[in-house]
Amino acid sequence: MALKTYLDGGNTADAQKHKVITLAEFSGFPKDWKKFDKLWKSTLRKYHAPWLHTTDAISLQGPFSPQKGWDSQTVERFIEGCVSVIEKCSTRVNAAGKFYGVRPSTVTVHLKDFKQAQAEIPDLVSVEHLCAITSTILAMSYGAALGAVSFELFFDQGEPFFGHIQDRMVNRESRRASKIWDLVVHYGQTDMRKVPALQAADLLAWTVNRTWEEPAIRYDWQERLYNLSRESEVFDYERLKKPIHEHIRKVKSWNLPRRRSMP
Repeated sequence: MALKTYLDGGNTADAQKHKVITLAEFSGFPKDWKKFDKLWKSTLRKYHAPWLHTTDAISLQGPFSPQKGWDSQTVERFIEGCVSVIEKCSTRVNAAGKFYGVRPSTVTVHLKDFKQAQAEIPDLVSVEHLCAITSTILAMSYGAALGAVSFELFFDQGEPFFGHIQDRMVNRESRRASKIWDLVVHYGQTDMRKVPALQAADLLAWTVNRTWEEPAIRYDWQERLYNLSRESEVFDYERLKKPIHEHIRKVKSWNLPRRRSMP
């Protein structure tokens, strides 16, 4: 049984523009995604939305412009509906027991802290590499606990995270060093406008970033989604300055391609 994971990032690795960068993901088995897709597409139809791209929706841009009949109140109701779908379909524990569904995870890096740590440890992997690898490990750990025997990774197209997974998949030394890559039967990029799970990941990444960066939560749905049960890894200076140096040396020895950070 394959676990399917969908990953989308929010913000760029530019400490002048952003405080944090987050890579969000949702993982689930085919039966979980069947239910999720049905409910998400029903919400899109209800609000006559072609898809959800959170930044465009909040700023009333693109398909969410006033010229197309949207306003802030309609957008808020639409996103509330999307958050309700996520809540209904996500793994959770309550008085009735534990419900297994799609599992959200986030990896967040504090960018100024990263710059400070990188100045002290020049061989520290890039922000995007750190996010991509950590997110993949979170998904695999969740899947393994539920009996997954293979993994499929789907990244939003045009973002740099996918390239770091691709590098690890095609590098022989990386594959020899960790057999987890042998369990990945598919990895690729896809158009988030056509994939509800990527739209949900985009919404989660936006929510986590804004909650870190702004002094107060703006929306009720933002608080609901931020407080959703999920795996969360946060890399601040205290954590970044204590890397496993042996692992850094090993990764450096693989001569992985040097990739430019997201602009």
